[in-house]
Amino acid sequence: MNWRRFARFSGVLLLTGALLLGTLAPATSQNNRPIRGEAVLSAEGGYARLVIKLEEDVDSEVLLAGSVMVIRFKRPVDVPVDKIADAVPDYVGSARRDPDGSAIRLALQRKVTVNSMTAGERLYVDLMPDGWKGSPPGLPQEVLKELSDRARAAERALRQQRASMAAKARTPIRVRAAVQPTFVRYVFEMPDGVGVNSTLSDQKLSLLFTAPLTFDLADAKLAAPPIISGITQKLDSERSSIDIGLIGNVDVHSFREEKNYIVDIGFQQPEQPRDLPAAISKLINGQAGGQRSVPVPNARPAEPAREIVPPTSDTLSQQIKGEGGAPESKPPAKAETKPELKAETKPELKPIAPVEAKAEPKTEPKVEPKVEAKVEPKPEAKPEAKPEMKAEVTADQPPPAAPSAASELAMAPPSKPETTAPAVTAPAATEPAAAAPESKSAAPAAASAAKPGIAVEIGRSPDGLRLGFPFGSSVPAALFRRADSLWLVFDSNTPIDLDPVRRQGGANIAEIKGVPMPTGQAVQIRMSRPQLASLTGDAQGWAVVFADVQKTPSQPLQLTRDISNPTQASLKVALPGAGAVHRLSDPEAGDTLLVVTAAPPSRGFLKRQDFVEMTLLESQHGVVVQPNSDDLTASIGDGQVMFSRPGGLTLSSASFGGGERSAARGRPIFDPNEWQKYQQGLFFEKLEPLMNSDATATGDGRLQPRMELARFYMARGLYAEAKGLLDLNLAEKSEDPIGLVMRAVCNIMLYRPDEALKDLGNPVIGPNYESQLWRAVAMARKGKWSEAREKLKNFEFVIDSQPLDLQRVALSEAMRAALETKDFAGASAYSSELEHVGIPPELQPTVALYRGRLHEGIGRDMEALDFYQQAVNSTDRSAESEAKLRELTLRQRRGEISPTDMLPELERLALTWRGDSLEIRVQQMMAKMYAELGRYPESLTAAKVATKLQPKSEEARQTQDEAAALFSQVFLTSKGDDLPPIDALAMFYDHRELTPIGRKGDEMIRRLADRLVAVDLLDQAAELLQYQVDRRVEGAARAQVAARLAMIYLMNRKPARAITALHSTRIADLSGELRQQRLLLEARAQSDIGRHDLGLDIISNVPGREAIRLRADIYWASRRWREASEQLELYLGDRWRDFRPLDSTEKSDVIRATIGYSLADDSLGLARFREKYAPLMTGTDKVAFDTASSPATGSNAEFSAIAKMAAGVDTLEGFLREMRARFPEASAKAQPQKPGTDPQATGSLPEIPPIREIKLTR
Repeated sequence: MNWRRFARFSGVLLLTGALLLGTLAPATSQNNRPIRGEAVLSAEGGYARLVIKLEEDVDSEVLLAGSVMVIRFKRPVDVPVDKIADAVPDYVGSARRDPDGSAIRLALQRKVTVNSMTAGERLYVDLMPDGWKGSPPGLPQEVLKELSDRARAAERALRQQRASMAAKARTPIRVRAAVQPTFVRYVFEMPDGVGVNSTLSDQKLSLLFTAPLTFDLADAKLAAPPIISGITQKLDSERSSIDIGLIGNVDVHSFREEKNYIVDIGFQQPEQPRDLPAAISKLINGQAGGQRSVPVPNARPAEPAREIVPPTSDTLSQQIKGEGGAPESKPPAKAETKPELKAETKPELKPIAPVEAKAEPKTEPKVEPKVEAKVEPKPEAKPEAKPEMKAEVTADQPPPAAPSAASELAMAPPSKPETTAPAVTAPAATEPAAAAPESKSAAPAAASAAKPGIAVEIGRSPDGLRLGFPFGSSVPAALFRRADSLWLVFDSNTPIDLDPVRRQGGANIAEIKGVPMPTGQAVQIRMSRPQLASLTGDAQGWAVVFADVQKTPSQPLQLTRDISNPTQASLKVALPGAGAVHRLSDPEAGDTLLVVTAAPPSRGFLKRQDFVEMTLLESQHGVVVQPNSDDLTASIGDGQVMFSRPGGLTLSSASFGGGERSAARGRPIFDPNEWQKYQQGLFFEKLEPLMNSDATATGDGRLQPRMELARFYMARGLYAEAKGLLDLNLAEKSEDPIGLVMRAVCNIMLYRPDEALKDLGNPVIGPNYESQLWRAVAMARKGKWSEAREKLKNFEFVIDSQPLDLQRVALSEAMRAALETKDFAGASAYSSELEHVGIPPELQPTVALYRGRLHEGIGRDMEALDFYQQAVNSTDRSAESEAKLRELTLRQRRGEISPTDMLPELERLALTWRGDSLEIRVQQMMAKMYAELGRYPESLTAAKVATKLQPKSEEARQTQDEAAALFSQVFLTSKGDDLPPIDALAMFYDHRELTPIGRKGDEMIRRLADRLVAVDLLDQAAELLQYQVDRRVEGAARAQVAARLAMIYLMNRKPARAITALHSTRIADLSGELRQQRLLLEARAQSDIGRHDLGLDIISNVPGREAIRLRADIYWASRRWREASEQLELYLGDRWRDFRPLDSTEKSDVIRATIGYSLADDSLGLARFREKYAPLMTGTDKVAFDTASSPATGSNAEFSAIAKMAAGVDTLEGFLREMRARFPEASAKAQPQKPGTDPQATGSLPEIPPIREIKLTR
């Protein structure tokens, strides 16, 4: 048959099939996923044939451009073509696929004639050499037959194709992962009608799905524990599969739950649990009869032992088999030569049980009825042998259990075993008894051989690395860190096998070794990286857990000093359960430490304490001392540890002194005539006789002269001198009411109202009018205006009986109390009283101030301003300052002065007057005005000053509340956006105590972190967000903050910490945006630490420009130049079709892609890329582009310089730029830096001498 006619016929058949499949075309055409396929190039019959087979029928076009053959496709294809050139090198030199999958390019080695044929989803391209004669080759017969079969089975193909295409159109199914303490769970959400089968082989778990499904394995790979070597998926036309590689013996469970298929993979446990009471009981009962005749192997016990295996002990049995291989090979020898093995093998079997296993009480009732006759020959061995047998015998390991049972039979008297196992023959029963003497003679050697010590248990979990020391009993221990080493000290002399840690410690433990000591033993552990250690213990041993976070904090110990006898001064530490004192020689430091061990729980000293003869070191558990004196001794007794030396330690005594409190009390009576008499005449003429009278008096006779001298001082205004004399009197006679009241008045005049109220509150004074009057005045001086006003109303009649000086004081305070309580009528009355009494010059400024306030209160502003001006012009600084403040306030209220003009006056006032409520009000007004003018730091500083001056005053509290509100507005709203970043950060750190608690405070901290990033303070920003992640937020918010934290760690070149932040906050059911962002960040971090393939796997199903950019960066970092250039070309897309000039970033990507093609020696890609972007590279940038894309690059010095620098290009900033553009809300709002600030700016090329510097924007 002519192949052309059949081709036309087959074309008709294919057209019919295409019409039948037309209903599927819209969904498929909208899917831009590349069509997978394969290409095969072969040479036969004098020509070369290229066969491209695709999954779907795609229109194609074959063009020949010089020596390059281009095969273009209407849809993107994914066809590997890298190895085509190796098949027929005479025809094809190299082959490349365009990054967008739209074409395949082949570099031809010779002149050929091209003929192409399409047969369904196959494309045949024949390369016929020059001079070919005759018709072109036709299609193979098998292809023609296949096309014919398809046409006849169009209906069946339609159904199959519909199902296949529907499956392919589905979005990838996300595999969810959850990490538990002992296993990791993978959840596969299955579509309806899809089945799954699981197959577990030696090192692999395979899941076979009955439909072609695509899975998103990013979460599964991130959560994979160390026991999983890898997770891969395969897809064909009708089914799909997932392979999970396993390391070691792993416990795997899989089951179906509704629409989900769940796979649980348990972490490999290093040792076996001890609590197997049922298995032990059944094993001993079922094997005892058949194993009495141990020398004769019997197959009967093996099957019953396997029948009683619990269904969940696979992992346990496999590990016991691995450990019991050696004993299994010679059970007869054990049975015949070790009749007392039950007591001797205790050290050998004990390491199998973990420290926390406590199964003995449960197993004893079950085992004892069956083996009672076998375990009683030696009472001294009974308490030890029975628990060991119960803890160590396993249910699914019959051979190792047989020697143990035989040994017990050998230990029993010959007459008793027959009653317990009647099914065993007599020779079998007597043979162990006959071997007993021989076994007794070999017992010591067997005991020494069976006592290798304890093996350290090592296990890994999400909580960290765990080391277990199963001593089998409570052993005091100590744990402390010194330099880069961690020290463990035990009281036990049982040898410790550290080989398991050396074998399985991995990258966590760099070195572990034992250090000999005179008593006990020590273990030195050196970690590969800093980690925190937690120590837990129980009655069976100790366990140390190494993790980034301390799991079990130590309880603090207290140190007390005993200096009651200086010659025996000592230091004592209360330590119940203390063990022994050990001398530990540190081989690295070259000194000797005193280490005191203790029983659980973990207790230690949190900080170092230095003394003359010793230094108390930090410890997680126990007490560790570095002696500074050779004769330092440590002793333990009565639940405490005592450190001393001959002659006692050198300790300083603590003196606790307190200020002496005066206890003066009394009730004065002032005579106005006497007061006036003391004021008349010369001072020294009046003073001399009073002092002589005081000097000549003796004993109690001196009290009255001192009182008279004090009254003289008070009349002369010397209140401090008067108070001194009254203090002397009241020290000798503390309950003198007159002295107490006189001293109270002195304190009032000295502006000490608290001391005055204390004296007036003495019950010796009792209720009287004068004391109540002065109590009211003291309350006014203290600022308790309401109480003072009420008392003054009730006792104002007493004022007239006082001397004039004291009347003026009482009336002025009464007037102020009336003003403060808005009693303007009372204030006016007191003002009139003052005018009647007479206002001395020194009191006039204060009265003018009060009258100004009175007129302001009743609405007479002009009169008020006049009075204020009088006070301002006076020499009384107190009245002047307050009058100035009130004048400014009144003028501002009247609109006569602007805030700008008023603020300098307030600042001047703040400098000239300090120390009372007036300064508080000045600072409060300054804070408000600073805030109105946008000077937020000065506003907060003024509020802080006001709060520090009088923290308990109402004005200060109000100022603090206003400052807190302003602080929140600046950092939580756009109010502070205009502040420079440095000023904003300085303001925050100066006033961090204003940070609100709760959600607003958390948001403020996150915004502050953005400001820190803007000024490149990355460590501080990471510290803030790390605290948020560890302590403040939960759930999805925690995952979102961790994404911010990871981005900052990446910016700070700390990818390992970024990975830790993401891993510690991994949760299920995150939103698509947040999950995609976290995947991108983790992929970048994994790439930065060298795990390039894992980074590519993580983002294999992540779409978007940022994912393409990240793939290009990962390929570039792994020196896969061609793949990096192809991703960059895909990232640029159709930018070459746009006539807009390229910006700096795009030019950098173009030059980097060009260099990548050149370094990969990809002539096809280089030619294609040059054809696209050469016209857009103009000016001086074109020189670098031409140099990088020049074909003759081997000896080009300029290109060598470009290639060398491009190999070290940092792509992080380009990635961060894409992340900020894609996730603007979740990214750190770092302000763009000016060009030139970083000579090695990420995402830009370094200087290329001698061409030019290519600067790129960020």
